[in-house]
Amino acid sequence: MPDPSLHGNGFTCPACALQRETDLDRTTFGSLKIDCNNCNGTGRIAKTITQIYTESVALAQQHHWRLRSLPLNPKPEPRAFLPARRRRGHTTPHGPACIRHLEQQEQHMTRPLRILIGCETSGIARRAFDAQGHDVWSCDIAPAEDGSNRHILCDIRDGILEWGWDLLVVMHPPCTRLCRSGRRWMSGPGKWTNPKKLPKGRSLDDLRTEFELGVSVFTACWNAPIECVAIENPEMNDLAKDRMPEDLPRPQMVQPFWFGEPAYKSTGWYLRALPELVETNRLTEPKRNTDEWKRWNRIHRMPPGPDRARLRSRSFPGMMTAAADQWTTHTMERIAA
Repeated sequence: MPDPSLHGNGFTCPACALQRETDLDRTTFGSLKIDCNNCNGTGRIAKTITQIYTESVALAQQHHWRLRSLPLNPKPEPRAFLPARRRRGHTTPHGPACIRHLEQQEQHMTRPLRILIGCETSGIARRAFDAQGHDVWSCDIAPAEDGSNRHILCDIRDGILEWGWDLLVVMHPPCTRLCRSGRRWMSGPGKWTNPKKLPKGRSLDDLRTEFELGVSVFTACWNAPIECVAIENPEMNDLAKDRMPEDLPRPQMVQPFWFGEPAYKSTGWYLRALPELVETNRLTEPKRNTDEWKRWNRIHRMPPGPDRARLRSRSFPGMMTAAADQWTTHTMERIAA
């Protein structure tokens, strides 16, 4: 914030001025120090950077610039008349363009980000990003476990990706048939040959329908008109890779114990315009085959059951806190740049 006491950086507080005039009517000298909630008794109120720059530009246009007012979209000047800095490729905005640039910067740096957490019902990621002070919503075809009114019941492919989000984080899209461990059910040797066996009670058509659903959800999210995207998914098998967008990078593989969570679960993040996660609280791994090591492997040792898939896919609060802090900071800096 500019120092309001410096020339041109502030203006006289009207509340203080009125009180001093009243004081002066009653006494010879008036009060030097006045309690004022408007300016804290300083007698001056600071201007914003944009106000200061606007006034400076107006003064320069009136007294110093050859052109008294520049058009909003000025035509480029002939190259010979451009200042040396601009001829060397310096493209800093100036005049009215600079005022608009400053206003956009202030708006982007002060407004909260609009963030969509896709394919999540637990609310763990939504709450982590919400704790950063942003406008965060989650969506899924199932209701939120915490009953939040910031959860939208919908298929993520049905238009919600078009709502003008700054950041998209997709937590648990269907991935059972896309990951490496699921390939043996989809095909035998080579590609799309008959598998040697199928899961009990399942048909090949069922599995390929699930495969197509996984491909459809993932590609819809990756191709969304959102600049910053993070999609949680394991490293894919060759059948899935053949159906992915050409610009899809390799995933960053992280572990929960990098973020203070005593657990093993290799987690892949496919990132666009976002930095890789940096570990925040790496725990020392327990010795193999000890009781603690078995507890760390509880996700892999989970018995079969109707809720197994949902429980195995739950987010880790420590990892999501790190993601919320690192990715929102980067997104805000990217928007303000």
